[in-house]
Amino acid sequence: MNAYQELNLEQSNSASEEGTSQPPFLKRYRSVLICSAITLLYAVLIFTNLGNLQSPQTLFRADAGTAVVVDFGKEQHLGMFQYMLGPSEEQRFTLEFSFDGDYWHEPFELFIDPAFMWDYLSFDAGAARFARITAQTDGFYFMEMAFRDSDMNVVPLTVISNVGHELFDEQHLVPTQPRDFMHSSMFDEVFYPRAAYEYIHFLDVNERTHPPLGKVIISWGIELFGMTPFGWRVMTALAGIALIPFMYFFALALFKKDFWAGIATVIFASDFMHFVQSRIATLDVLVTLFIIAMFYFMYRYSQSRSLVALMFSGVFVGLAIATKWSGLYGAVGLALVFLYLYVKRCKEEGRFDYQTLLWSLGFFIVIPAVIYVLSYIPYYNTGYLYPDYGFLTAVVRSQLDMADFHIGFAAYHPYVSPWWEWLINWRPVLYFANVLPNGLVQGISTFGNPLVWWSGLLALAFTAARAVKKDFIALFLMVGYLSQLLPWVLASREVQFIYYYYPNVAFLALMLAYALKEADVFSRLEFTLKDRAGICVSRKAFACTFAALCAGAFALFYPVLSGMPISLDFAQQFLIWPFMNEWILVIS
Repeated sequence: MNAYQELNLEQSNSASEEGTSQPPFLKRYRSVLICSAITLLYAVLIFTNLGNLQSPQTLFRADAGTAVVVDFGKEQHLGMFQYMLGPSEEQRFTLEFSFDGDYWHEPFELFIDPAFMWDYLSFDAGAARFARITAQTDGFYFMEMAFRDSDMNVVPLTVISNVGHELFDEQHLVPTQPRDFMHSSMFDEVFYPRAAYEYIHFLDVNERTHPPLGKVIISWGIELFGMTPFGWRVMTALAGIALIPFMYFFALALFKKDFWAGIATVIFASDFMHFVQSRIATLDVLVTLFIIAMFYFMYRYSQSRSLVALMFSGVFVGLAIATKWSGLYGAVGLALVFLYLYVKRCKEEGRFDYQTLLWSLGFFIVIPAVIYVLSYIPYYNTGYLYPDYGFLTAVVRSQLDMADFHIGFAAYHPYVSPWWEWLINWRPVLYFANVLPNGLVQGISTFGNPLVWWSGLLALAFTAARAVKKDFIALFLMVGYLSQLLPWVLASREVQFIYYYYPNVAFLALMLAYALKEADVFSRLEFTLKDRAGICVSRKAFACTFAALCAGAFALFYPVLSGMPISLDFAQQFLIWPFMNEWILVIS
């Protein structure tokens, strides 16, 4: 036996002793304590500056031709007009000024698109005492408007028309900064929180390109905290936080040791995309939570053959598909895993297990189908989901409409990227950008932690090699990863974004922990350092160092993940790397 084999044997014996030296209840206590500490720290980061808890709540509704006239009480020198659109889009209106209420200056024409987003118009209208806003389109829904003078103070006013009082009844909630993610929707939040608001208020739901469940979940936060940025983001924030314990106990089930579970969880928590997607009210963090949960329970089933675990896996399949059709990709992967386990069990027992097969059909077909159909009840209750049809017919028609949209969808977008660019972290999506005084900028971009994503490719290769040798953990992780990636590789749809890769990041984190735990290279490196340099560096030290570097990269890029104001010089020197030409993280 050579020295390298002796070292491996010594490590194996040490690990065996560690695994049996403590009572089970102490192991559980330690697991809960470690997981709780990571989750609590992450929750603090997620909820810091998540969004404002106050925002205009009264909605003004009007149709084309409706005019709202306000009186400032005296002549004012106006410099800015602020407004927040409600559950609507592509609204046109004119803005006119007058010093006497009879003669009106040439109107400003405005075209407004993003829902629940504060925007503004800067102008020099001269001295004016009156202003008139005239809707040019139907469905004229606004939450609030305000005028500011040349010193940027909100100008007091009185609505003197018969309509429009709701437009100026919450002036104390007008943000001082014209554009601010703390007070406004950003990127695709113009769709999903709006849909949630429409569910709550029984309006025609505009967003019909995805199943309803994710938007219904977002609506729960709105009902608790109002139609505010915090209200529409809180449920996705909780989903992002919930992913942390799921990842921990998933890794614990895979690797059997709290240390490696902690390493996998810290790596995942350090990823940029997980943090950003948890702080924006879109569907991706919700579907990712359900995907990880369904794979976690399938792995538990593979180890225990528990029908309860199999049932929970099926429940989360239903929740994933009812949130976004991409949840179906993971369900296909689960089906492959289940068939592998089922065939293997039948061979071992020498008979077909019809009972488990029947239970699986119920768990993975009946339960998901019921969850999916039931998710349409809030949508149908609005009265706008094909009102001339019955409930089930309306649900079927919705599926056909969604299929037509996704098959034929094509549009220009500056952040479109094919699947192979995701692997190398090439093109982030800039969700929010702002230029502040004194050379400061703000930005929020979704992309990957370079250490996690680029090292993850090496871990992916290692896991694939072990999967070929029929290592079950490697096979399981590869199925999870490929089930989320291959559909996008094969898809004909041209409009794809890097955040479609988000569910894969969880599997990359698990693969990295797996490679750090199992790869011979770390044992060889440890032995080489000890033999040649007299330096004793354990495999666990390598893992801790890597996890710490991932966390350090997260800390470095935190400003452009959270919208923290920073200097443009700092962003250009330290965050926008010259060889990553598509990293547009701030604007100047």
